[in-house]
Amino acid sequence: MYEPSVILIVSTAFPPNPKSNLLSIIEEELAGTPIEPLDRKYWSENSGLEFIQTLAFREDLKAITVAIQGNFYATCSFAAAMKYQPSENTMMVDISTIQSLELIQNLQNAKSKECLFGLLNETVTPMGSRMLRSNILQPSCQVENTLLPRYDALDELTIKEDMFFEVRKALKNFTDVEKLLTKLVIIPSESSVYASEQAINDVLSVKSFVAAVPPIYEALAAARTDLLTRIRDTCRSELVQPVADLITAIINEDAISMKSPLDMRNQREYEITAEVKFDSLRQFWLRLRRSDFEDRALPDLLINVVQKGVWIECQTLILVQLNNRITDSHNEAVMLSDKVIQELMDGIRAHVPNLFRVCEGIALLDMIVSFGQLVTTRDYVRPEIGTTLALKAARHPIWERFNPGRFVPNDAFANEHHRFQIITGCNMSGKSTYMRMISLLQVMAQVGCFVPAEYAAFPIIQHLFVRASTDDSLEANMSTFSLEMREVAFILRNIDEKSLAIIDELGRGTSTRDGLAIALAISEALIQSNALIWFSTHFQQLAKVLGCRPGVLNLHLAIEITDRDVDIPTMTMLYKISSGPVQERHYGLDLARAIGFPAQFIETAEKVSKALEELTERKKADSHSRRLGRRRKLILNLHETLTQLRDSDMDDDALGSYMRRLQSEFVARMDKIERDARPMEAESVEEIK
Repeated sequence: MYEPSVILIVSTAFPPNPKSNLLSIIEEELAGTPIEPLDRKYWSENSGLEFIQTLAFREDLKAITVAIQGNFYATCSFAAAMKYQPSENTMMVDISTIQSLELIQNLQNAKSKECLFGLLNETVTPMGSRMLRSNILQPSCQVENTLLPRYDALDELTIKEDMFFEVRKALKNFTDVEKLLTKLVIIPSESSVYASEQAINDVLSVKSFVAAVPPIYEALAAARTDLLTRIRDTCRSELVQPVADLITAIINEDAISMKSPLDMRNQREYEITAEVKFDSLRQFWLRLRRSDFEDRALPDLLINVVQKGVWIECQTLILVQLNNRITDSHNEAVMLSDKVIQELMDGIRAHVPNLFRVCEGIALLDMIVSFGQLVTTRDYVRPEIGTTLALKAARHPIWERFNPGRFVPNDAFANEHHRFQIITGCNMSGKSTYMRMISLLQVMAQVGCFVPAEYAAFPIIQHLFVRASTDDSLEANMSTFSLEMREVAFILRNIDEKSLAIIDELGRGTSTRDGLAIALAISEALIQSNALIWFSTHFQQLAKVLGCRPGVLNLHLAIEITDRDVDIPTMTMLYKISSGPVQERHYGLDLARAIGFPAQFIETAEKVSKALEELTERKKADSHSRRLGRRRKLILNLHETLTQLRDSDMDDDALGSYMRRLQSEFVARMDKIERDARPMEAESVEEIK
């Protein structure tokens, strides 16, 4: 197996406590391997079970639960490993984000492929599928060593179609060798017929595995990119041929791994004829046509008679005796060959580290080929990695794939001067879909896949947060607002300048006034974090108050409303991102009217809305801080423009003309800020009711 990179041991095993025997043995046998102490509280069986319940595939959960029953130490060790620290050089994605983005599982239907894993999973080997799942949950942050080589390999595979199809064909010969290799390193504590039979079948599986490796080496003969050539080098014959030679010296050349009881017997007992019926319970038995005995009775020598449809299944006493003799002979033959097989297994174990490396290379290749299968059938583009997030005509990958139809592409842009983006808009206008699209494409880019867009550039993100769920949790005895605050508290504790956060309609789980105040306070903290933030809200006051802050950009999802004066107007969702806050002041009422809400309720709501607006208008006041913020933002924009002009290649005349026009615009805008100070349109947050 691989050499351990670090070994975790409970801290009580270290001085000043008495040094444990286990620690002494590990230090002696694995000299040079880092050993880290971890507090006892992290070695919790309950925490381990919770991690398994949360992270395991639903279809595997029952089997895993049964397998770990009574295995206290394994469960505790798993909890400690999960609590130790996140994997280095990978993006941290918390459980809430995994569920909100549907990275691994669809929220409505756990068996549906309508999730990111279902979209990307075109793998043909179990190892490739597991590696893809692991990469989605922990996208890479290594540009030079991981992402660029994967992009290059994917580029080459999509260009060289012959190599692509040859590799994909060769990959289909592999079975789940990862689990098999893990079994090989475990030596049975005692001999048994079952263990011996299984050992033979494991050897035959290894034989099939090493036989499947050379076709991969041949299929990658035309590879030129670094990653593909390294995978090809991993599959060279020097690594697998010694194992093949060991097996060939002992095992018949034509023997292959079988799964059915009769096949497993026949591959060892060559004298058994294939026509004899066999099952694991009765062993060999006879089958007769029922129509042959309609006018006569069954012979007395038939026993264990069972009638099934047009057939009669039975045995004879002699056949039962022969079954017993075959079983005894088989068991004796297996036990006699056990020593030879165990010696062969010992020889194979010496090569397991090489086989694991080959297996990892096959899994990585399968994942890259899976990406190739997707991008060759879709209009995907290779992303660039830098310091700016820029998307042109980007599309939601899951929606586009599993909901055929016209999806409206959208642009996105964020850099150090536009890090906090407030998105307003009508219900159902596409705010949540737009923000989820950005985060999903970020994950795809850091997994090493191309993305659905005309152009894409991403910064490296180390923490991804999504706060979108609005459901109560009866199991945790938490309301919508309690869940919201718990998730936001987690984000605020962990967010930094290398983070990307999606905040969807924060504060709607409590009163309007408190919700606005909390949303504003949290927004201030998020702005100070210098993370990339997309913040959707229905609080138009929030967009007005924060719009003057440096680094804040107001956006909205556009809609069209026609025939406002008729009973049922037409509201068209354009699903297109646009600059500035939403201009429609009563889009909620417009939407209710458009879907045919009763007129008397609409009239009452309009009267209440008008009264509240009049009350607010009377309380408007000048805000020095907002005026100062607008002035600073204007100065920062001027500074950015002048910096770009300094580095431009414009001639002196054009540069002078442009700078004079820029000066005039700057003075005019600064004057407008001063004129707007007294009749300020933005409302004071403290006076909102």
